Amino acid sequence: MNFTSALCGYIWHTCDNSSAFTDGSTYSTNLNLVINDLFLNAPQNLGFNTSSHGQSTNKVYGLLQCTGNIPAVRCSNCLAEANSIIQNRCANDIGGRIWLDDCFLRYNNSNFISTLDTHGVIVVNKNHIVGEAFRSTTSELLSNLSNRAYISANKGFATG
Repeated sequence: MNFTSALCGYIWHTCDNSSAFTDGSTYSTNLNLVINDLFLNAPQNLGFNTSSHGQSTNKVYGLLQCTGNIPAVRCSNCLAEANSIIQNRCANDIGGRIWLDDCFLRYNNSNFISTLDTHGVIVVNKNHIVGEAFRSTTSELLSNLSNRAYISANKGFATG
């Protein structure tokens, strides 16, 4: 019996339904190539990978990431579950993204790699927070975490 799917924990997903592709189309083929590349190369890349295939309007970009504190097999299982869920929920939408407890998967026809994405970000009214001391402490914490996560031995993961 395999209990892996119960461990991944669905959090949220969104689909880019601004346009759609048809099964067997060039876009569909490129999406399959991107997904395969992402999965094949993730274990060697510490649970993180990007890929793209195609030309012009049929080009597909993809990204996957696992949290750095999980074993490679758990990462692979989480990504397989994420792919299954997003393919089911977004069907033939041109793009989609999904968060599970241990991983994140995204694909689209626009180049989002290395671009800040604030979609789905919750903005907190700064006036309701304790004040400058909170902002300063938070800024210092995030800076320290970024620096620690950048160290290859930490596999892109840090807590604090």
